[in-house]
Amino acid sequence: MQTLKVPRILNDVPKARHTWNTVITARRDRLPEARRVLRTLGHVQRTGFYNVLAMNVDEPQTFLERLERLVSDQPHLAESIASIFCAERCFDFSDTSEFEAKAREAGLAWAPQLAGKSFHVRVHRRGRKRTLVSPDEERALADVLLAATREMGNPARVTFDDPDAIVLIETIGGRAGVAILTRDEYRRHPLLATH
Repeated sequence: MQTLKVPRILNDVPKARHTWNTVITARRDRLPEARRVLRTLGHVQRTGFYNVLAMNVDEPQTFLERLERLVSDQPHLAESIASIFCAERCFDFSDTSEFEAKAREAGLAWAPQLAGKSFHVRVHRRGRKRTLVSPDEERALADVLLAATREMGNPARVTFDDPDAIVLIETIGGRAGVAILTRDEYRRHPLLATH
């Protein structure tokens, strides 16, 4: 039997260009079990970051539902997976200005959805410590979205207490995934990352 070697994404610079649209964080010391569970649903990539795996799934929503059914059928599996992030859009970047421009473009597509609503932005960065400062990037994107909704005549507001939506950005090295979760989604799917 031939063993398939999966190349790693080494902290800031991938050994080979990886594409992913889903990031999974395993619970403490449960990475092997999480990988085993996830392999039943698709190809799993190691990232080089502690307890963090990545996948490229065809339909993130279907993947999430399949994983939740699996965990429901085998409740002990929930002990291996801490959170899941399913990106609606992904992009590669090489520096802060490129990241900000692409994050702004992705975020502005959701401005109509955020108009008149409460929200906040979360950026979870892995690698690129000198390139990205998460709180600065969160504020910058929130300011862009606030200005856009104000221009629409229906301003949004930032809140961290039970927001209508959360705009999430996850990065692994020079790749970012962006998603928006509504209150209904983050309440209905407890495995979804909201940090």
